[in-house]
Amino acid sequence: QSGWDVAREIVRAAFARMYYAGGRVRIWTDQASSPVFMFNHGNMRDFRVSYLGARTRPNAVEGEYVNAETDYEADYATKINDADVLASAEAIRKESVSALGVTRAAQAYRLAQRLVNVNRYVGRRFEWTSGPEAMHLEPGDVVYLHGTPLGVGLGGRVLESTSSAVRLDRTLTLSARARLVVTKQDDTTETVYVAVGRYARNSLVSIVDSGGTPTTWTGNPAAGSKWIIASPSSQAVTPVQARIESVAM
Repeated sequence: QSGWDVAREIVRAAFARMYYAGGRVRIWTDQASSPVFMFNHGNMRDFRVSYLGARTRPNAVEGEYVNAETDYEADYATKINDADVLASAEAIRKESVSALGVTRAAQAYRLAQRLVNVNRYVGRRFEWTSGPEAMHLEPGDVVYLHGTPLGVGLGGRVLESTSSAVRLDRTLTLSARARLVVTKQDDTTETVYVAVGRYARNSLVSIVDSGGTPTTWTGNPAAGSKWIIASPSSQAVTPVQARIESVAM
């Protein structure tokens, strides 16, 4: 193994990942975090989705470690996805990993359980191309993904706005009042509604409040601001949240 591979295995045992960026080796910890950026039709292209088949992903993980309680002899910790193996009577598909740096059974079992959970719950991977505005993002960052390929509505860029209306870069056909969320250039958001109707690209779209009464912006969104809109519904927008695994220039 190379020194890089050894370091990556040690970092993985601490629920973290190591990557190289900006001429430096960096580490991010795999923990809950809030989204820091929004991607939609207005700032991504060549969007692709890869589906990871449930029957091809490992449903058991065996971690090899050195056990301090047995004078650092090699030992193994195995965790199984009980929902698949016991409840669904599936065959065991075991993945063997090296838990380098782990010396306690409890820690080895936690690592194995985490890898079992990753294999169980990560069912899709996304890949897309974006512009310079996304250059600050790094592996580990959580982002919002919104757009028709994901089945969660439509989005794009603001072309222009007035105090009570906005011009959008896409055609909208709404059979019910829909919620419009605009992310402004200072990264703040404002939520308004759009009335029933069909709106051509670059047409002036009047904004209303949740009751359908004409309203105004608290601050006009500038040209280039990102927007998302739900399917014809007054329900809240729920974009997909994804964690960045890698970035290629």
